[in-house]
Amino acid sequence: MGLQNSILPNIYDVAINNGITFSNRPVHNRPAEKRALCPFHVCTTHRKPEYHLYINIDKNTFNCFSCGAKGGVVKFIALLEGKTEQQVIDELKAQREKSKTKRKKLHPVETLSAIQLKAMGFDHFVGWY
Repeated sequence: MGLQNSILPNIYDVAINNGITFSNRPVHNRPAEKRALCPFHVCTTHRKPEYHLYINIDKNTFNCFSCGAKGGVVKFIALLEGKTEQQVIDELKAQREKSKTKRKKLHPVETLSAIQLKAMGFDHFVGWY
């Protein structure tokens, strides 16, 4: 699944950035899934950490087999940050728009090649940008 052009962040990156602990053991026959400690509930039945949260990197989804929390990356962020899904979507859209407006527009002179600058007699400007 291609997430490169999506405004949605990668769920694994979101989890890492929020300090979620992952198991070192791979999920059998599912390389796109990672097991983690669920941040949405506290497991008190066992002394050792229980990795009930499964994160699917390809599908950008999560599912906790203990507390039942599941969904996509937007819901994941909303639960982690205590926001509504609509607030998360609005913030992601705003970030996308902000990154679009940050692109610097070049002056026409900055688009000229070294050969064009030399032909116009501007040898001393070649390589200045």
